[in-house]
Amino acid sequence: MPTMQAERANNAGQMATYTGVSIAGLLQMAGPKAGADTVVFVADYGSTAEVPLTDVLACEKCIFSFRTQGGFSVVMPEFPSNVQVKGVIEIQVK
Repeated sequence: MPTMQAERANNAGQMATYTGVSIAGLLQMAGPKAGADTVVFVADYGSTAEVPLTDVLACEKCIFSFRTQGGFSVVMPEFPSNVQVKGVIEIQVK
C-alpha cells in the first residue's frame, strides 16, 4: 500500500506529522461483511477502541502510523483521543 501522512497533536499537545497507510484503504481491501458497522482497534496492552465503520471509511486522513519502536498506532485527526490507539495488534470489524 502507498504511504501517506497525517497531522495530529501528540501527547505533549504539539502538532506532529505521522507516516503510515490508510485505514479506510486497508479496510476496503479486506472487504467487511454486509451488516458490519463497527471497527475495534485492539492494543498490545489490552486496551480497545470502537469507531463506527462508516466514520472510518469516510476518513481520508486516518492512518495506521509506523511506530519508531515497531508496530502501528491509530492516527485519526479530528477524532477523540480515546480512539488514538498505540501498539495496534488487531483490527476487528463487527
